[in-house]
Amino acid sequence: MLPKVTIFFIGIGVVALIRIVAITACATLDNVQVFHYENLLRNNITKLIYKKDNIKNIAGKSERVFEILDDDVPICAFPSQLLSEVSGFVVYSLIAIASLLIINWRVTLYIFIPLSLVIVIINVASKRIKENRKVNREIHSKVSEMVGDTIKLVQTIKV
Repeated sequence: MLPKVTIFFIGIGVVALIRIVAITACATLDNVQVFHYENLLRNNITKLIYKKDNIKNIAGKSERVFEILDDDVPICAFPSQLLSEVSGFVVYSLIAIASLLIINWRVTLYIFIPLSLVIVIINVASKRIKENRKVNREIHSKVSEMVGDTIKLVQTIKV
C-alpha cells in the first residue's frame, strides 16, 4: 500500500494533466470559434453591402464601410463569445474552489485575497484600455475617411 502523501501527489499530478489537456483543447476551440464568429459575420455584412440596392446608398460613404468591417464586427460577435466563455469560467471556477476548500479553507483564503487584488488591477487597466480605444477609434475614423476620399478620387479618374 502506498503512503497517503504519495497518493496525494499522484492525484495532484492526474488533476494537473487533465487541466493541461482541457486548457489546451479550450484554447484551440476558442481560437476557431472567434475566427468563425467574426468571419461569418463579416461575410454576411459584405454580401448585404454589395447588393445592388445597397451600393447606391453607400456610394458616398465608403470609409464607413471599412470602419464597420474592421471595428463593429468584433463588437457584434462579442456577446455570443462572452456567453460561452463565462459559462466555461463559472464551471472551472466552481471546480477549483471546491478543490481548494477540500484541501484547506485557510489556503483558499490566502489564494483569493491576492486574486481579488489582481482582479481590481485588471479592472483599472481595462478602463484605461477603453479610453485608449476611443482615441484609436477617432484616429481610425480619420484614416478611413482618407481611404474613402482616395477611393472616390480613383472612381472619379476612371469616369
